[in-house]
Formats: sequence, C-alpha cells, structure tokens
Amino acid sequence: GICMDKEGNLYIAEATNARVTKWAPGSPAGTIVAGGNGEGPHLSQLGRPRFVCVDPQGLLYVTEYDNARVTRWAPGETEGT
Repeated sequence: GICMDKEGNLYIAEATNARVTKWAPGSPAGTIVAGGNGEGPHLSQLGRPRFVCVDPQGLLYVTEYDNARVTRWAPGETEGT
C-alpha cells in the first residue's frame, strides 16, 4: 500500500522487505519508518505489511497480513503499539 501525508511525503508498505519506507519529495532514497528488523511477530517487526496510512499528527498505521494486526508507529519510534 501507498499513502501520502500533508507535506507530500510518500509512505510505501514493502511486504517482501517487512518494512515501511518514507520518501520525501525529491529524495533519491527512502528511510525506514516502521519494521526493517526482519519479518516476525515482535512489535519492532512487521509481517508482510499490506496497507499504510498516516494521520494529521504523523502517526503511522500499518496493517499486517501475516500477523493479522494493525500497528501504530509514532515518529521516531522503533516499535509499534
């Protein structure tokens, strides 16, 4: 899934890489903002993330196919809740 925030940042759920990356406008590379610690059930991991959205406060919501859950990631956090 793909989502864009009010600043034009693009968030991409990468199912095969078990992470979500954020791409700033004009940036040649993205940064990992959720997951990125391998696939798994721990709150620092994602299990095939499918959809992603960001709210006006910058909180990221990620649906995970393998873990059958939705996690919320605050900016700068290393684990979801």
